[in-house]
Amino acid sequence: MDIHHPSTWEQHEFEAFILLIAASVDLEVQPEEKQPIRDKAGNSWNSVVNAFRSMNDAERIELVIQHRERFLKTPEDHERIKKDVHDMFTADDDFAAIEHGVESILRKIL
Repeated sequence: MDIHHPSTWEQHEFEAFILLIAASVDLEVQPEEKQPIRDKAGNSWNSVVNAFRSMNDAERIELVIQHRERFLKTPEDHERIKKDVHDMFTADDDFAAIEHGVESILRKIL
């Protein structure tokens, strides 16, 4: 994974990146949020985190929009990542208003 060239990313890295967006909405990634992202990222965890940290919110969303068709090809892909995002927002048993809003935005762009 080259953080500066998402065209080299694999699906699990792209999905881990989306989950990191979701987990960081409340500015603090909880341990129960981090583990599923680590599991999805696998050996690319550090690269996913570095890519995430190298971008601002607008750049992150733009990356998702630019690459969603490459990675989310089927209705099942779309439903799986939407479920994973929802699970990320509810992982800490505190589904805050800001998380509701960001989930709505992510659902629209995914």
